[in-house]
Amino acid sequence: MSTRRQLAELLECKHTRTIQRSRAFFYRHAIKGDKLLARILRGTQNRAQVHTIRTAQGKITQFPKEITDEFEKFYTKLYNTHKGNDGQSPTTRQAAIIEYLTNLQQNTLTPVEAEE
Repeated sequence: MSTRRQLAELLECKHTRTIQRSRAFFYRHAIKGDKLLARILRGTQNRAQVHTIRTAQGKITQFPKEITDEFEKFYTKLYNTHKGNDGQSPTTRQAAIIEYLTNLQQNTLTPVEAEE
C-alpha cells in the first residue's frame, strides 16, 4: 500500500473518531440545560432579536419602546384595522361580502348528473 494511501486512511480514522467523540459529547450535554445548550440558544436568540430600527422619520433608534412603537405603526398601517384598502369601514365591507355571497349563483348537480 502506498504511503499516501496509508496517510489518507489514518486521517480518515482520526477524523471519524473526532466526529464520534463530538457527537457523544453533545449527546451527553445537550439533554441538560447546561452551558453548551445555553450558548447555542443564546446565538439563535440574538439573531432573532431586533437591536436597532430606522423609524418612518429616518431616525435610527435602539430604544425598545421606540422599536415596539414603530412595529405597531407599521403593522397597523399594513393591516389597517380601521379601514380597508378600498377605504370602507369593516362593517360596510362585511355587509358587501354577505350581499355578494347571498346573490351568488352556485351551479349544482342534479342527482342524475352526480351519479354519471
